[in-house]
Amino acid sequence: MRVNFENVGVFRGPHSFDFEKGLNLLRAPNAKGKTSFTRGLELFLIPSSELKGKGYYMNLFATAPDEKLEVELTISNQSWIRRFRRPQNSRNLLGVSEEPFGLRGINLSQVCFATPENKLMNSILYGKSIRGYMEDISGSNSYEVIIKSLVNFQRNYNRQYQKYKDDLIRLDETKRSLKNDFEEKEKYRKELKQLPEVDEEQFLESKEIRDQYFAKKSKKEQLDKIIREEKGQLESLDEQIKDLKIDIKRQTELISEIEEDHPKITQKIEDLKDLMDNQNKSKKEIQQELSKIDDQLKSINDNWVKRKKYGEEKCYACGKPLTLKELQDFEKSLENTKKDYSQELKKTKRQIEDLKDEINELQIQERELSIQRTNLAKNEKSLARRELERDKINKDLDSDLLEQKSHQKEIDKLLENVSEEIIEIKKKREKLEDRIQIIESKIKVTQKRVKELEKETKGAEVLTNKIEFIDESISYLKKRKEQITEKAAEKFNDKINEIYNQLGFTDFKEIGIKEDYNIYISREKDGKILSDWPLEALSTSERYTIGVVLLIAAKEEYLPEFPLFVIDEIITSYDQDRMQKLIEYVANVSDYVIITQLAPESSIDELTVEHIS
Repeated sequence: MRVNFENVGVFRGPHSFDFEKGLNLLRAPNAKGKTSFTRGLELFLIPSSELKGKGYYMNLFATAPDEKLEVELTISNQSWIRRFRRPQNSRNLLGVSEEPFGLRGINLSQVCFATPENKLMNSILYGKSIRGYMEDISGSNSYEVIIKSLVNFQRNYNRQYQKYKDDLIRLDETKRSLKNDFEEKEKYRKELKQLPEVDEEQFLESKEIRDQYFAKKSKKEQLDKIIREEKGQLESLDEQIKDLKIDIKRQTELISEIEEDHPKITQKIEDLKDLMDNQNKSKKEIQQELSKIDDQLKSINDNWVKRKKYGEEKCYACGKPLTLKELQDFEKSLENTKKDYSQELKKTKRQIEDLKDEINELQIQERELSIQRTNLAKNEKSLARRELERDKINKDLDSDLLEQKSHQKEIDKLLENVSEEIIEIKKKREKLEDRIQIIESKIKVTQKRVKELEKETKGAEVLTNKIEFIDESISYLKKRKEQITEKAAEKFNDKINEIYNQLGFTDFKEIGIKEDYNIYISREKDGKILSDWPLEALSTSERYTIGVVLLIAAKEEYLPEFPLFVIDEIITSYDQDRMQKLIEYVANVSDYVIITQLAPESSIDELTVEHIS
């Protein structure tokens, strides 16, 4: 197996390393390339989505625009290659070639690299839950992307439904109120029907009293009508004020929710636009480079034509000597460069589209925020206006009620000689008639409001179905994600104890993964078994041993055919017997095993590879 590096870590320019099947020891003093080597292999294996922030993996002195980081792995007659570029003034790497080992989305370095940076090794070293690792290795974390997307839809739909919800509650309340008004009106009509009629002409004896009575009564009836209208207006205003307060509360909560989900949304949009501008510049630069390469390839093609025609081995553009091999190598180099740039252009375009989608989503939220703020300001003004109107009508009503009372006194005085029985019947009839008219006025307003609310809530049923579907989908996906993770843990529980026993280690009775995805240990001493032994109570080497055993289990379960396994310095501090057992076992599960080891500077001064049969 050969590993070729170009501009990886400390390795400026091209460097090659050869390995044989079995165990290979990579030895070097500090700062001589052990970490750069493992990082180079890691870059070869990790997915492009995890390259962010790894710009320092490329040699820091490789700063020319056309310089690249390259990793090539050759086993027997098969080669895999990955190329990367580091954009100027960036901390990131860009993969400009396909991932050679995109196996089911698994980050192979998290399976085949027993290093201190390994996610599993870190979790075990510090006694943390390995849930995240189990989700990565089982692929169940892929569900999280869909769940997050559905949660965003759910949040947006719930925001839309909140308005419907408030209106549906109002509709139910308004319909109940309408039903109560009809029942109350019917009740008063029955009571009115049961009362005897009162003939005012008969019980008022003199013409003078009758004229005065009907004049006063006419004025009072006009005033009664005004008062009923004022009362109806007040009832309508009270409903409107109540609805406005509910709307204001809902809009305030919605604005707070959007601001919490998207803080500094306008600034974020501007930042994304700047980022998209930079990506568009990169796209333009790449297209320009591709155009130059196409021109050069066209020139080479012309050179081929003229070479065939005239038979001279020279560059027909500049006249300098140019051998057939040099022309072929130059053409091949240009084709490879074009392929790299084409891959980068494709990724850049995809990133631009992703940025557009993100900006569009944020702009939707920004527009929603603007609409809600505008509506909130409008509703607050409307509320203030209606409260002022209500105060004015209340004052007018108080004044009219005083005047009504005055008219009633004068009418009562004219009726002093009328029997109390007739007056009592008359008052009851007037009270019932007045109440019936107020209710009828209220019913008209309420019926109109019911129609408005029914129109406003037409879309509620469709939206409810969408929300229910998304809720069920999220619930199913969460359950499925947990089932897959649990299944992976079950497989690991069987495998790790099998491996540990095959290694011949006797420190632990059993190693297992609990429901909370913490590692538990059972130990036996003097015939007594102690379960749930905490990782923190173990030595560092014991924790590393458990980590390596779990990594071997992951490789055997998920990547049995992958030919490489790397162990960093973590086991070189073991006692010789333990280390030998581990090495021998790993050598049986992987064709090529590479172990890095710190060597004293006095013995060697550079990175060396030793094959151990």
